Amino acid sequence: MLPPIDLKSLIETVSGIATPILKDKLLRNEEVIKILQKFNLAPEHPPSDFSGIYAYALVEYGIGKPQLFLELFRDEEIKKAFRKAFDNNTPSIILSEINNYLDTHALINDIRNLGIDARRELAAFYLVFCKVAKTSRTPSDVLLSQQITTLNQKLDRIPTLEGIRAEIALLLSQQDNFALPSSKEAPPLQCKAMALAEQMRGWLETLGYRFEKQEIWRQEYFEWIINIPVRRNRYDRVLIRGIAGEAQVSDVLAIRSSVEKERADEGWLVTARRISRAARTEVEKEENKHLGCYTFDELLAQDADFSGYLEWLEAEIKRRQIDTKYVPLACTKEEVDSITGRQIAVSRYEEEDGWIDGYIDRWLDDPAKEHISVLGEFGTGKTWFAFHYAWVALQRYKDALSRGVELPRLPLVIPLRDYAKAVSVESLFSEFFFRKHEIPLPGYSAFEQLNRMGKLLLIFDGFDEMAARVDRQEMINNFWELAKVVVPGAKVILTCRSEHFPEAKEGRALLSAELQASTALLTGETPQFEVLELEKFNDEQIKQVLLYQATFTTVEQVMNNPQLLDLARRPVMTELILEALPDIEAGKPVDMSRVYLYAVRRKIENDIKQKRTFTSSAQKLYFLCELSWEMLCTDQMSLNYRLFPDRIRRLFGASVQEEKDLDHWQFDMMGQTMLIRNADGDYTPAHRSLLEFFVAYKFAAEIGALALDFTELARSEVGNVAPRSFTWSSYFGKDEAPLYKFVAESLEKLRETFGSSPLSKAVLDLMAPMVGDIEAVIEVIQGTRGFTEDEVGYVGGNAANLIVKIDRTGLDKRNLSHTVIKDANFSHVNLRDVNFINANLSGCVFKELLNQIFSVAFNLNGQLLAIGDAAGEIHLWRVADRQKVWKRKGHNHVVRSVIFCPDGRTLASASNDNTIKIWDIDTSECLTTLYGHSSIVRSIAFSPDGQILVSGSQDLTVKLWKVSTSECLETLSNSSGYVRSIAFSPDGEIIAYSSDKYNIKLWDIKTKQYLQTLNGHTNWVKSLAFSPDGQNLASSSQDYSIKLWNISTGQCLKNFYGHNAQVNFIAYSHNGLILASSSSDHKVKLWDAKTGQCIKILEGHNNYVQSAVFHPDNKILASGGQDHAVRLWDIRTGECISTLQGNSDWVKSITFSPDSKFIASGDDNHVVKIWDVNTGFCIKELQGHTSWVHSLSFRFDGEVLASSGDDNLIKLWNIKTGSCIQTLVGHNHWVRCIAFSPDGQTLASGSDDTTIRLWDIQTKQCFKVLQGHNKRIRTIAFSPDGQQIVSCCHDDTMRFWNVKTGECITTFKGDTNCFRGNIVFSPDRQVFASGGDDYNVRLSDSKTGSCLQILIGHVGQVKALTFSLNGKLLASGSDDLTVKIWDIQADKVLWTLQGHSITLSSLSFSSDAENLASCSEDGVIKIWSVKSGECLKTFKSSKPYENMNITGATGLTAAEKATLKALGAVDEQDL
Repeated sequence: MLPPIDLKSLIETVSGIATPILKDKLLRNEEVIKILQKFNLAPEHPPSDFSGIYAYALVEYGIGKPQLFLELFRDEEIKKAFRKAFDNNTPSIILSEINNYLDTHALINDIRNLGIDARRELAAFYLVFCKVAKTSRTPSDVLLSQQITTLNQKLDRIPTLEGIRAEIALLLSQQDNFALPSSKEAPPLQCKAMALAEQMRGWLETLGYRFEKQEIWRQEYFEWIINIPVRRNRYDRVLIRGIAGEAQVSDVLAIRSSVEKERADEGWLVTARRISRAARTEVEKEENKHLGCYTFDELLAQDADFSGYLEWLEAEIKRRQIDTKYVPLACTKEEVDSITGRQIAVSRYEEEDGWIDGYIDRWLDDPAKEHISVLGEFGTGKTWFAFHYAWVALQRYKDALSRGVELPRLPLVIPLRDYAKAVSVESLFSEFFFRKHEIPLPGYSAFEQLNRMGKLLLIFDGFDEMAARVDRQEMINNFWELAKVVVPGAKVILTCRSEHFPEAKEGRALLSAELQASTALLTGETPQFEVLELEKFNDEQIKQVLLYQATFTTVEQVMNNPQLLDLARRPVMTELILEALPDIEAGKPVDMSRVYLYAVRRKIENDIKQKRTFTSSAQKLYFLCELSWEMLCTDQMSLNYRLFPDRIRRLFGASVQEEKDLDHWQFDMMGQTMLIRNADGDYTPAHRSLLEFFVAYKFAAEIGALALDFTELARSEVGNVAPRSFTWSSYFGKDEAPLYKFVAESLEKLRETFGSSPLSKAVLDLMAPMVGDIEAVIEVIQGTRGFTEDEVGYVGGNAANLIVKIDRTGLDKRNLSHTVIKDANFSHVNLRDVNFINANLSGCVFKELLNQIFSVAFNLNGQLLAIGDAAGEIHLWRVADRQKVWKRKGHNHVVRSVIFCPDGRTLASASNDNTIKIWDIDTSECLTTLYGHSSIVRSIAFSPDGQILVSGSQDLTVKLWKVSTSECLETLSNSSGYVRSIAFSPDGEIIAYSSDKYNIKLWDIKTKQYLQTLNGHTNWVKSLAFSPDGQNLASSSQDYSIKLWNISTGQCLKNFYGHNAQVNFIAYSHNGLILASSSSDHKVKLWDAKTGQCIKILEGHNNYVQSAVFHPDNKILASGGQDHAVRLWDIRTGECISTLQGNSDWVKSITFSPDSKFIASGDDNHVVKIWDVNTGFCIKELQGHTSWVHSLSFRFDGEVLASSGDDNLIKLWNIKTGSCIQTLVGHNHWVRCIAFSPDGQTLASGSDDTTIRLWDIQTKQCFKVLQGHNKRIRTIAFSPDGQQIVSCCHDDTMRFWNVKTGECITTFKGDTNCFRGNIVFSPDRQVFASGGDDYNVRLSDSKTGSCLQILIGHVGQVKALTFSLNGKLLASGSDDLTVKIWDIQADKVLWTLQGHSITLSSLSFSSDAENLASCSEDGVIKIWSVKSGECLKTFKSSKPYENMNITGATGLTAAEKATLKALGAVDEQDL
């Protein structure tokens, strides 16, 4: 017999737990176990006696509660009540009898002063008590600490007593009697209507009704009396009789008797489920007029009548024709490894699974699931699905209502675009319930109770439309507001555009609640949203939806047009396509803007034909354009019908003098099918994209650049008068003459519209195809001459941005002298021979003189930013005004690392030239150069006192230098493996560095002993960072992971997964709360350093991000990448607040044409260039890609060139004309490699989406997708007979595929070293060559992967390889800046070619193997003679600002002018 438990001591122990422990689940559970063990309670086996269970539950429940409150549980009356309530399975004893007792308790006022609702807390404790007691009587049901933790977290999210009641009702409906075995008296039989009682009590208390003390509990029924206020100080006494089964006449007679006995004013007979017909008839008799008989659902409907809303919902669905024309949608769901956080699978839900409907049905039936979000790109049918599923749920609801059975959840669709200004979820629902739909709920608390009871299905549609009108942090705060409705018992669906976020993964992160609000936090456990992503339409779905509206012949026409087919994959576009189809069939051009054009014209024409109309198509167009502009510029997305007359008078004053005319015009304008009216008479465009189309149309017309086919829409017939030109504002409503074309408005008018603010991306994208006269846009810019910046506004800047959007070289050779061009973005275009003499270029963004960035660093006060680049230059920038302080070229190779000395006076840099330099910050003077390393110095770090500098090198050593004397104090040798990263501990006593075998070593400076070797990474460690307190070390690796280590124990505390490529750099924030990582996947990620959760993804770089550092104030992060850009990010919002963009002319790929007369090159400026080998001139520039061009392949006849890039596209080019023949769309990630089959009939493409696609060159269609690899495809090649394809992947596998069947014939796993660098296949595909981290070239057997030969000679990583067509020669290009030509059979180097100044990126032999072409990351292409090793020719593109004249230009700083001149600009004042 265990001694009695001292509750006083137990409560003191429980209440003494420190707050930080409570926030960590693991630590909390550990403390619970310790306390249980202290009081002799077995953690996994609760005792079976009441006292033991009571004490056990108090420990589990009491953690985090104030001691004053917990003292209540020592009260004998409360303990007795719990015993009685549990024995009788009657929680009403807790919820009523104890409540009455609490009113007089000595502690109650003090507890209230703590802000604690004692009644709610006692009810919550009862649930924990039940859970513990159930386990004590069910030995097989082992009580894991996680079960109680989960229950506590659930309770934390239920803030009210009414919510706890709903949870108790659920418990009672699921569990048997839990009377304790030690009870001395047998408990009475449980009331069968107990679950009903708890739900009813919660609802009636929510309505504010008072309960009288007298209650009757019997097995078959219970009775209460409630007081309902009827007027001041008066109330009706209503007797309630609740039963579990069918309500019959005997129950009616029984309640009538009880009402008479208690002298009540009314009586309500309530059942959970059914009422017999006879009982209903009995209640309707005159003598029973004071009685009511209800199911619980009917009782709820007395105070929560949704009939008006249901009528609106049904009408809205039918108006949208969703009930008849809906086509089922497919969806995907990502499955993630719970430990690594990596995607391990993607589930697709299509027809066999019941589409997305089937998944949602199963989700609804799963009591563990409360919330799900549906992501989708623009126009993929999110709203369509939301209303469709609401329709399905509504039919189920109406069916149950008609049959008198328990009602399923009522679907509530809340379009968030209507509530963007709601500041809280309470105000949102108040607007929805009380104003819009006039649902007679007594208050928001009534909605909360219905939600908890599982009576509602909440569908929030269009979170992106709410989020689009606020900043990023407010968006996150709005999400948390909506999350407040996600409580136990709720079911919530949220829809959102995925492209609203920088990437879909970030959308998933927000909707998975991984981002934290900075304002009021939710109580309890953060809700985790389950995420589905809608798939675009497949061919069959497109056919199905089109057949609802078109003939089979028409549908086939769409299906046979690749451009239309691609547009039709978005459901929203199908109607527009059908409207536009006649124009498309007539051979008119197809792009997004023109599909809108054709559809809008037909809609307007149909409105005129089908309705009595008083206005012309031109007048309708003008009204829609002006209305859309008003909505867009005021951010008011609707216009009430009462305001239409005012807008019509303003636009068409002369035509609507008479009231009857105004009435006719108002009828016409409101009757357009492109405007949708809601129940309140608010009109809005049918889709936001239509609004943006009309604004783009207005702007293009206002600047006088509208293409003729677009102008046609505005034309109207006016007798036989000759057409003439008008301005936009002078044309409509005048009926003077037909329109010939629009000419530009005055600058004053343009300043009010087109130039009032910078153009949005959506409007700019739609405007570009509308421009038919680029000279007119040039004239708009030139029209700003002689005006001030205030008078011009953004007119010149917007016009310039529009021109370079249409044509990246559109401003070349233009005379823009004396113009005003504000805030134009020229950082990604060339401006060769442009005359900017005396121009105002205020706020314009140009390229910076930056090479690839390998390192960035803030000084201690955060005022300066140092940058090290691939050209060997050090840049020092002032952060506040983004001005360059100085730039010095002191190294003759890549600067790998820059760091400020703690003394604040000096800066150190380390380079591929094997040296370290110390610089004076004030003078930019190089104070000293440290020599001693024999290879690349990868990393450097200062000791905290600045007296010692430590360096790590590829010469396998770590060196310690005394800064004051430049003396090398110590050299640590690595047995193998480069020292890629090094770090000093904050106390200066430990050095951590990356070592051999992918491990990390810790070295004690004082004892000169190794302390720990940290093992765990599976590839080279790239970066190290100590936490500010020195207790932990973070490491990042080429294995795509980040690890957190305990320095004392050497234990790996946490793994951070999420990057899709090697993690190049890791840095702690100065407060130690956040880790930043930069990766070759082009992303920077911010992580919670404690939990390992990714809290933000920073996107903007378009190449490897090599470095990232925090500003000392922890508010800003700087990142530098090989895209020649440094970006400054706002940590709180994740927004890029500033960019230093250098000129990037990296040539990624080159290839000889089959006849060796031409070379094609692809670069990071998105351009494919064709060079004449004989002259060295660029003869064609092929523009069309929107990102890096990765791969090039000529067809065997040399007439067609294929290119692929980071825009996920493949383009086929006619070499003679330079025109794009076709764009092949299908991959959803970068396309790394392409290859033509020997007969030129098939093109193969390999992508980072892990697939290989085969394309029919004749039909331009993808006819096979080869799947099997699980990482990005590195290279592909056809067999000589074209029957097979061999592919190599980043998963270190090589696969052979049958081209006809698409089957994988064989797979083998290769040596990691073989697959680390570039890989190419020999012409006969029997051998492949690869470059590894060990600087060697390996030749391996393609069938087995076994190494056949190793070519040794390079002293840098091998980046480029190519075979000659005869297979006898191999060329290799390296980081050592050399190209080697190897005779494979003789196993020797024929030539070592030198001349490039930066890393080699691609090589290509001419067809006769007499010449070799090489290209590098500095944009240089060289032609070498294979026979002599001589460089025959060097090709290089002109500088981006070659001969751009900036003489007298204003708005530029001296540093900016210097940069522009270095990039080719001229200033005649310098002459």
